[in-house]
This record gives sequence, C-alpha cells and structure tokens, in this order.
Amino acid sequence: MASIWRQAIEADSKYIMLQTWNDLSEDSSIMPESNHGWAFFELNKYYSKWFHTGKEPAVEKEKILFFHHPQMASGVKVPEGHMQMVDHNFIKNPDVPVTPPTDYIGVVAFLKAPAIISVQLSNTVIAKQDFPAGVHSWLAYKPAQYAVEKKWTDVYPEESNWLSVTILDKPFTDSYVYLSVHRDNDRIGLFRSQRPIVEAAARSDMTVIGNVFDLESPAKKAE
Repeated sequence: MASIWRQAIEADSKYIMLQTWNDLSEDSSIMPESNHGWAFFELNKYYSKWFHTGKEPAVEKEKILFFHHPQMASGVKVPEGHMQMVDHNFIKNPDVPVTPPTDYIGVVAFLKAPAIISVQLSNTVIAKQDFPAGVHSWLAYKPAQYAVEKKWTDVYPEESNWLSVTILDKPFTDSYVYLSVHRDNDRIGLFRSQRPIVEAAARSDMTVIGNVFDLESPAKKAE
C-alpha cells in the first residue's frame, strides 16, 4: 500500500480511489478490524495527509507497523487440520499479474532517529535492517516455489531509497514472529506478531495480519 501511495504522489495524481469490501466479514483496509488492526488505517492516514498537503509529514510519534501473512506458504508442512494457502489462478495462468503466496514480513518504521530492526523466530535473527530517520519500509520474504517459470522479483516492489528488500533463503519455521528494535546499543522494543502465522491457515486467501507498536525510549520507560 505504501508503494501505491508514493507512486500516486510522485505522479502528482489529481485524486486517489481507495477500494475496499463493504462486507465486514471480508475485513477492510480502511477501518480498524480483526486482521489489520490499526496498521492500514495508520498508513492511509499518513499518506493521505501527504497527498492533500503536498508535503511529507513529520514523524510525530515513533512506531512500527508490522505485516505478515497468517500462515506459511513456501512448502512448510502446516499443522494437522489446516490447509496450505495456494493461489490456484496463479498456477493455472502465470501471466496473470497477481502476488504469489509467500513467506514474508513487511515493516514500516516511523522514526525520529536511526534504529536497527531485526526479525526473529524465537531467539534466532533471520534478517536485520538499518533504518534512517523518517518513514521507511522493509520487505523480507522467501519466494514461493512453483513448477512455472516466473521471476519473483517481477511481482514484488523493487528496492528504493525508501524501501529495503531482503530475500530469505529459508521458509519460516516458527509460528510466532518477533521484531526487535535497537538504538544506541539499547533495545527500545521487542514485539510479537498478533497471531501465530499458521493460526488462520484454513483461509486460503491472501489475508494479511497487521500490527501497530509504539516505541519508547529507555528513559521514558523508566519514568
């Protein structure tokens, strides 16, 4: 979503259309709800302000937006009673421009000063990224494996000055994902995914779980 907003802003678009379901059982990207929580709401609020004012908003409060699929989708066996997510349309017609199922973590950081963010499975760090001050995004993913010829980079955003991309060599092997945030050798946040990745695996769609985590300095926490 961040990349779409930025493309519209850079193209000096005259208007933006936000499309979402009108069925609450299908969730929404606009209002806070069961899967996205406040994450997509916060993204829309930030970029809509930028779009209307023509000026990139300053970071008023430090926070991390954390996105992930609710299940593993790169060949890892899911628990008994759950169904592996598969995009059947993609398999049948690889020319259709859809995003294939994959193991991924998406992070959008609102920072007043640089920080280091790590993705952890239990105590194991699987990816780490340096974030500058401002609003920047990070995508860490393990491409799905199918018996069709397709460049996975064709369906994911390319790295830019506001988006970092890390391609993982292994699928996720742990249900819960953690984000660890460090600044000046101090850990200022350790956050766990809202649900286990595999909990909603019976839903064979591209559902995304979203979280919003506020960052606090060690001095503020001690008060």
